[in-house]
Amino acid sequence: MGFIFRSGDSRRAKQFTVFLLAIICIGIWAGLNRRNFLPSDYTHQAAVIAGIFVSFVSAYALFRDANPDAPFNRFGPTRRVFFVLLGAMVTFIAGWMATFGIAAAILQFVVASHETQTTVQFVYPPHEGKGCRYRLKLIASTPQVKISPCVSEKVWRIAKQGEIATAVVASNPLGFQFIDLRPAN
Repeated sequence: MGFIFRSGDSRRAKQFTVFLLAIICIGIWAGLNRRNFLPSDYTHQAAVIAGIFVSFVSAYALFRDANPDAPFNRFGPTRRVFFVLLGAMVTFIAGWMATFGIAAAILQFVVASHETQTTVQFVYPPHEGKGCRYRLKLIASTPQVKISPCVSEKVWRIAKQGEIATAVVASNPLGFQFIDLRPAN
């Protein structure tokens, strides 16, 4: 475990490291799921507040670290402050993205989904390479939102521009999560 924990770390430092790694993993998942989730204004505000909070906690923990094996404890004051500020910036981004990830996970796994009528506004050409290969631009009727979700090749092939379709979505004050698209009956 020398890669994650240093020798001489206290139990509290190890718990804090695990907490930051969990936030980073949730943030990565949120980044990968970004096309199917549309956060609300409240979620945007909460993300900034959570990012600032995690950033300050991380900066405080790094600045107060008294472990002699910590490499930045051997730096001079200027390099140490730079290292603390860099760590605070990274944890701000991780906390900010983790807020979106937690909101998306709540919408996807906890909130009951419902069907809503959507209009296929545009069918994007297939994208080569990694990431979202098949994408549509949809306008949902309730709530009135525009979203460009990633869809399967099967759904992408049958979607026609201007067509009405039924979208399976989850929505609440956290935002709007696209789950599936079906042809209208």
